[in-house]
Amino acid sequence: MNFAKLKLQNASPAAVQAATILSAVEVGLGSLLHAFHVPLAGQCLSINQAFLLSRAVSKNRGERSARTMPSSVSNIAAILKSLSPAGKKLTPMLAISAQGFLMSLGTLLFGANVLGCAVGSVLLGFWAFLQPIAFYYLLFGEVLVQAGQYYLGEQNLALAVVAAFTVKSLACLAAAIGAFALPRTIVLRYEQRMIEAGEKLRERVSTPEARSFRRNVVLSFRDLLNPIFLVSIAMTCFFFYFAQKDSAQAIWAALRPVALGFLGFLLARTLPLDRLLPKLSR
Repeated sequence: MNFAKLKLQNASPAAVQAATILSAVEVGLGSLLHAFHVPLAGQCLSINQAFLLSRAVSKNRGERSARTMPSSVSNIAAILKSLSPAGKKLTPMLAISAQGFLMSLGTLLFGANVLGCAVGSVLLGFWAFLQPIAFYYLLFGEVLVQAGQYYLGEQNLALAVVAAFTVKSLACLAAAIGAFALPRTIVLRYEQRMIEAGEKLRERVSTPEARSFRRNVVLSFRDLLNPIFLVSIAMTCFFFYFAQKDSAQAIWAALRPVALGFLGFLLARTLPLDRLLPKLSR
């Protein structure tokens, strides 16, 4: 907690305010996406971050620190995430911080304006693809790529990746432009509703039962039921069973990512980052 207070004291008031809003809105939006079982929730959260960071830049574009505002706001929001009583911490903190840094590249190159935020938002959206791909590659290895090529073909797999990134880039561009163009009342209404949803979630996770290790174990098992994770396992198993004619490899292809995935999900929920960060910063 002292580490977080020190970082907040060294930050500008505008960055702290924007980071607080980003953290609160992300909690509320995340709870709604989870409640309605919206797929690709991480992509939606990254678009939300692009919108709120662009909004922070637009509000402070006359300041000298406006060009580095996305990185400053995101780093503070990541620190605030480490203080949350429950839920995943490690992977969201990495995503929030890295995406803010990438968006700052756009504002540093093109200025604290619509163009800078638009370019930065596209770069931000790239990380939202890169991080889960790296995580799933760590779990499944090269076989995940081989399975994708087997089902789609090498050319179609590349086209699918390009199409997905194009759609996401357009969404991030719209978020950046909307942050500058939308009336203040609409933005405030959106922020307020998301913050209210987040406050309801915090009430549920603030109990000792919600923060217990046993609860985190149960939630980590539930993370294994993520549709993308299940589809990835099914693809690799069918690939070995039908393409490689090897049932033993198919079983191993399922057990290995399940074990590593559970440990990764559990680590993301239980790692005491609020106590580790002060030691790592020394």
